[in-house]
Amino acid sequence: NVSTWHRNITINISGKFAEAIFNITGFTTEEEEDIAFTCEACDENTCVFADNRTATIDLTEPSIGFMSPTPDDTHKGPSTNDSIYINVTITDASSNLSAILDFNNSLKGWWRLEGTNGTHFQDQSDNDHDGICDDTTCPNISAGIRGKAFDFDGTDDFINLSDSDFSLKNGSDFTISAWVNPSLLSGTNKGIIGATHSGTNTWWAYGIVSISGTHVITIGNGTDIQSDSCTGIVANKWQHIAGTFNGTHIQCYVDGVGIGAATEVTLGGTYPAIRPGSVEGIGAGYGGISGYYNGTIDEAIFWDRALTPQEINATFDAGSWPLFHNFTDLDSATYPYRAYAVDQAGNFNQTEERTFIVNQIPGAVTLDQPTDANDTLFYRNVSLNWSAPTDDGDTLTYEVLLLRQGSCGDLWGCLVDEIRVNSSDRNYTMPELAVDTWWNWSVRVWDTYEWGPYSTNWNFTIESTIGTNITLSDINFGSMVIQAIKNTTDDSPRPFIIENEGNVYSNVTIYADDDLWDMRALNLSFFQAMPDENESGSFNISQSPTSWINISNSTDLHLVLAFLNYSDANDAAEVEISVEVPNDETTGTKSSTVYFVGSIT
Repeated sequence: NVSTWHRNITINISGKFAEAIFNITGFTTEEEEDIAFTCEACDENTCVFADNRTATIDLTEPSIGFMSPTPDDTHKGPSTNDSIYINVTITDASSNLSAILDFNNSLKGWWRLEGTNGTHFQDQSDNDHDGICDDTTCPNISAGIRGKAFDFDGTDDFINLSDSDFSLKNGSDFTISAWVNPSLLSGTNKGIIGATHSGTNTWWAYGIVSISGTHVITIGNGTDIQSDSCTGIVANKWQHIAGTFNGTHIQCYVDGVGIGAATEVTLGGTYPAIRPGSVEGIGAGYGGISGYYNGTIDEAIFWDRALTPQEINATFDAGSWPLFHNFTDLDSATYPYRAYAVDQAGNFNQTEERTFIVNQIPGAVTLDQPTDANDTLFYRNVSLNWSAPTDDGDTLTYEVLLLRQGSCGDLWGCLVDEIRVNSSDRNYTMPELAVDTWWNWSVRVWDTYEWGPYSTNWNFTIESTIGTNITLSDINFGSMVIQAIKNTTDDSPRPFIIENEGNVYSNVTIYADDDLWDMRALNLSFFQAMPDENESGSFNISQSPTSWINISNSTDLHLVLAFLNYSDANDAAEVEISVEVPNDETTGTKSSTVYFVGSIT
């Protein structure tokens, strides 16, 4: 008589032995409690009761989260901040639980073996490396150390993982772990989890194997194999086995304790030498050749990095060993991470996924314009252009460095020797620069976290250039009488407008190529000129004529505009013209061609 949930069941006795199995399902979190049960056996004379037993129903997920000094999500720092300390806190009613850390997608496969009897075995990692089995070679579901497990009969049971597309590469670090409860310790090459060689040999590239009663961690290069013993494994008891390879040594851990010193791997060639198909299976050794495991397996896990002893301890017993690790010497990249917890009843929980970002130092800027060694520039306000460097998506600010080289060739002097400016764009127009002087320029970029390197140095020079343009080139005073005087100061007619089209200050002189009057020669008061401002500040008033000057011939040029400016906003000046008709001048049309000559001051 089994008294559970107010139910009774009756079985028939066959000979002197009877067995009954009663599966109780449908519990909810509201019904979590201790369930007491017993049974009695009766014949025609008497009834005998078994011992009272109690089963605890636990449906509550363990609580898991990150705690200080774990950084906040999406934390980013400079490339020198290349380490992250991850600290995980876990609470659960039971102290018997495991904690697992997946850093940078290193958790490649996690077969919790929690399903019911069937042919499909789910991978708990994000990689969908599910396992399968044939109907006749499937293990049977059983009680596990973390919820359920699967029992392998040692004859032909195994879980095939050969279709899993693992990203473990030849020579990669790795960690493999599993809970095992061996039924028998005898036999050779009884595999728990592993992958075969890339060579013709059937030895494993890596795996946990039971060889003649001793569990070992193996690694191979396709021709030969080395192992590290996991002594202390006994039959009919749950024990945790983990093996790591850090690139040079393999190490076995039993129940969180490293067994002896790590074994240096001295195989030649590449190891582990992985064949396509990677992980071969769970419960089968060396490709399944007479190597089927006899016992129960739970929580088979595979990482493509070597876990630390602290992490292995937490995988074994997070109730006693907290999960933490300081990842150091990280390259510039984005590192996702997440932690998991599973308790004795098989309840599962996980943290949110966070990311830690080690900044990528911006690359060197590529200069575009002006081209290197350019000596044909005209404008003093040189526009510099460059291309964006490689970066990881940060907001970029550019620093432009301009250095004058050698002696100053500008007659007006070099006001600055160095210019350092910032720009959010990939171009910058410099303030006015000295001419006839070489300038070196380079650019580097700031990405909020650190400076990138300077670009290569390019140089240019601005050649001094004289240019004079007369925008109003004709003056007509109309009809005049003897001794009449006319000029352009009232803008009727308009005066000459002289524009400096060069890039340096210019002294402008004036002369005429022939006499205006028949009765008077040049260089007399009958034909005169005087400067006037058309744009404010267009010339130096104090060094220019302040009253009318006589216009002479080409052998006697007279200064009319001193230091005519070259800046666009004030590079145009007026030259007023005054004429007086001599008292004895003959009648007729009078004209003369006036020339303006610009020269570097």
